[in-house]
Amino acid sequence: MVAALRVSHGVVQSGRSVHRRSLVPHKHCVAVPRQTLQPSQAIGFENAPVEFIVGGGVLVVGSIAFLVNEALKAGKDLEGNQVANAGELTDEPAPLPRENAVLVFGASGRCGKEIVAKLLKSGRTVVAAVRDSAKAMSAFKEYGISEGAQKNGGILFVEDAVDVTQPEMLSGDLFKGVTQVVVATGAVFGRDSNGNMGYIDGMTPEKVDAKGVEAIAAAAAKFVPKQKQEDVMVIPMASEKDLERWQKLDDVIMGGNSDSALGLNETSTGFTWSGKLVVEGGGFCGARSYPDTVDLSGYDGVSLRVKGSGETLKLNIKTDDLNEPEDTYQATFDVPDGEWGDVFIPWHEFVPVKRARSVADGPPLNPRAIQQFGLVYSRFSFNGFPNPAFKPGEFSIEFDGGIKAVKKVKPQILLISSAGVERNALVGNDEEKRKQEIPIVQLNPGGILNHKYSGEIAVRSCGLPYAVLRPTGMSDDADQAAPSLLEMSQGDRITGKIARSDVAQIVDATLGFFDATGKTVEIRRSEASDAQGKSMADTQVQKLYLSMSKDTVRTRQGLLPFPAPVDPPAPVSEERKEEILADPRVKAATERGAGGRVRDADEENATTLTTMEDASRTASNYEGKEGAREWIRRWRAKTLEKQLPEEVKA
Repeated sequence: MVAALRVSHGVVQSGRSVHRRSLVPHKHCVAVPRQTLQPSQAIGFENAPVEFIVGGGVLVVGSIAFLVNEALKAGKDLEGNQVANAGELTDEPAPLPRENAVLVFGASGRCGKEIVAKLLKSGRTVVAAVRDSAKAMSAFKEYGISEGAQKNGGILFVEDAVDVTQPEMLSGDLFKGVTQVVVATGAVFGRDSNGNMGYIDGMTPEKVDAKGVEAIAAAAAKFVPKQKQEDVMVIPMASEKDLERWQKLDDVIMGGNSDSALGLNETSTGFTWSGKLVVEGGGFCGARSYPDTVDLSGYDGVSLRVKGSGETLKLNIKTDDLNEPEDTYQATFDVPDGEWGDVFIPWHEFVPVKRARSVADGPPLNPRAIQQFGLVYSRFSFNGFPNPAFKPGEFSIEFDGGIKAVKKVKPQILLISSAGVERNALVGNDEEKRKQEIPIVQLNPGGILNHKYSGEIAVRSCGLPYAVLRPTGMSDDADQAAPSLLEMSQGDRITGKIARSDVAQIVDATLGFFDATGKTVEIRRSEASDAQGKSMADTQVQKLYLSMSKDTVRTRQGLLPFPAPVDPPAPVSEERKEEILADPRVKAATERGAGGRVRDADEENATTLTTMEDASRTASNYEGKEGAREWIRRWRAKTLEKQLPEEVKA
């Protein structure tokens, strides 16, 4: 007797029956055309070894490799057709799949390379668009990154000689296999080969941050297929057979008197859940599906189409990693009153619950192995608090179709902009207001804030789902003493600092979170004492986004509309620049390590210029105008002139 074997997610299981469905394709799988196997056309069974013939039938016990090998030697494919170069085998590896890729512009910059490293670590396929591939690979080397497949499952493709100031370079080939785009470009400022300070190779803020980003946004809209929301039926409820997968679970199990039942509705397109809620002895009705494990990790939540009388219900989910019967994940949802409505419940709304009490430090729901769904109508909400929408007595709630898994639209173009762009636009040409603003707005070198704001407008207007991140002053991890929790805001109201690795983490989380779509946010490290030394989890980044408004409704949350763009102001004089940098507030911020660095020539495609300069921590030792000049001279020596060849320094 041969034991029955089955394969589930690559694991051979024997004996007991295990139900498992997967609705998620492997990330890097390649679709192979399905062929009809007709080996008799390629070789005759008279050529097969005697061991293949069992009991008058044919049992393939080794592998199909024997048949394939014989067919190749015969010069035929698996359908018996003649093929060229029969018998010749190649050792060349199959090309790596370039699919569901993230295209990163400015990938070799100080922020861009952090983003590339983080995305690869998360297993993403990344296309790095760079101006100089040799320089890019040198930058990636410090992260242990090379072109091709990475140890953690990510794949890196490098596109060389990509100049965003030349729109004709942004062709369809560059966007091949790309579903999301990250723009981390920036003007390149420093000392040229002649020793003069300025923008290298003409990479000015206007050319890069405005016109370059506009070109990227236009090309992305043209070549990146726009996402649409997707859904798939998980638990159908439209037939008697479907209803057999459910069992009721009313309070009679604990001595109560409530009672409910499931039945097909009049149109046979769904079901009706009706019954009577009795408070005495319990006060709840419930129904749950029989176990049938399904992988929904490629989706963002579940939806139901429902109609009732304004009730608040609970949806329970059991997963394979819950060991106790009383453990579950639970979310609440409101039933539309008197009309049909679609209710979407994202995974992050499900709370771990044990014996009807929420578990504050419990793990978030893992949709990879969902085993069971349940509906509950109870007089209680979480932790024994009353359900304000509970009504004792008769109830009848209709469900159409069943429970669906939903994949929401994620950001398809993400721009790294800068804090200060909105402040600058609001100030406009009012010099008195500008003098009251933060130093970056007062200085605004090269009109960079104006041009970055123009880039934002292009991204928000391109037609693709988007997100815009505005970091405060960026710095390297080496400049940060320890990790810190992060903060998010809107309306350009915060200042501070943030590590580039922090920005990379937020980029990675943003690309995977639907509720980041259509939002423009500022980000910084928290300065609270109890936030220091704590790492930020992706789930915490998601929670930050949940409190942010979509750009289309920001005025409803007390924010001003986006201001109209204005022309860059006249450059500040050297004397005015010295006054700004000598401001005690700037020196104090510098000593705290707040703010980022002024761009230098080696920071190709760095993302943000801020003016809380990372200069000497002893800036307060330099007083007055002459002291300010000395401070600037020493800062330049520290940050820019160290990049020059020794013969130029001499």
